[in-house]
Amino acid sequence: MPTRIVLCDDHTLLTESLAASLAAKGYQVEAVTSTPAQGLAAVASLDPDILMLDVHFPMSVSARAAASPLATAGEQAFPVSRPNSRMVTAGLELARAVLERHPRTKVLMVSATDDPAIVSAALDLGVSGFTRKDQRIDGIVQILERVAGGEVAVDPELLRAAVRHLKAPDVDQAERTLRYLTPREREVLRRIVEGESTKQIARAMDIAQSTARTHVQNVLVKLGAHSRVEASAIVARVGAVDRLGATQ
Repeated sequence: MPTRIVLCDDHTLLTESLAASLAAKGYQVEAVTSTPAQGLAAVASLDPDILMLDVHFPMSVSARAAASPLATAGEQAFPVSRPNSRMVTAGLELARAVLERHPRTKVLMVSATDDPAIVSAALDLGVSGFTRKDQRIDGIVQILERVAGGEVAVDPELLRAAVRHLKAPDVDQAERTLRYLTPREREVLRRIVEGESTKQIARAMDIAQSTARTHVQNVLVKLGAHSRVEASAIVARVGAVDRLGATQ
């Protein structure tokens, strides 16, 4: 059964082009929406596997959304990467609403922003991926495939910048835990930090994907991390990247 997708972006030409490209690659695009309210309604009615959405929407659109079910009193204010712009981060509000109300649907952010505060805010929410929209369709599809496969997938450059903004883990516990990683697990962790997928780790280490997946899970368990992103944050916080050694 093909992966079912809802798109949400106010740039209509871009979303229509992306929808056509995804359909040509075997994905089932259930709806193309242009506002957060439309995106939420589409997810509620269609129950897609993945919602792909932008971060920024025009302020006029977001002002209307403030009176919609997306807004909840007392919720956190998300960072705005362009404070003097008429674009605001309504996509993060939509991501939160979907993750809270429709947890089966994974959320993949596809945005032009590379602001690490925005990326880390999205990852803190629990989105499954974050990629830039100004890259080739094949790059977006690679991230999409990883998300569909259950991974948390982020462009490596965005990931490296975002980990500095993630919530600090228990540093003492992380330092103790790193000592118990096997040499193989240290190499896997190094590759996780560098943004490699399970398939890439398996190929580089000349092991089966199932073995690579097991190594990844063992690393996450030993670090007490719930995702690759959180594992990368732990390594960055304790300054342990150099102790993992260089990948070949």
